[in-house]
Amino acid sequence: MKKIYIPLIVVVFSLFSCTKQQGPIEPLLVISTVSYVNDIQPIFDENCIDCHNINVEQHFGDLNLEADKSYIELININADYDENIKRVIPNNAINSILWQKVNNSNLYGDNMPLTPNDPLSQNNQNLIKVWIEEGALDN
Repeated sequence: MKKIYIPLIVVVFSLFSCTKQQGPIEPLLVISTVSYVNDIQPIFDENCIDCHNINVEQHFGDLNLEADKSYIELININADYDENIKRVIPNNAINSILWQKVNNSNLYGDNMPLTPNDPLSQNNQNLIKVWIEEGALDN
């Protein structure tokens, strides 16, 4: 019986004692799945720019969501009524006022888009959330 255990122990020990020398760990490449230009801006174009554009005498929330202005007016910009709240905080949808307003949380005044317009579809809400959580890239 001892003859079987000794070779078995040697084999098991040798399997676990051999390790491959590893070099430095490479950072993972993060690939964004949501495009600002192709996914997010079209949501604004279809649902938001009737009120949030430069041609409205006083665009709501002092926010222009037209294609050439929207990104720079969103990222790390204070809300017009509270300097402690950012419109979009990259990687942090839950604390971004844009996400709170489009997912009907009622935390920061009126939800968007305003009634009588329909709320954003669940798919569009999810796109905005994922875009913010992926870093709110201008891509």
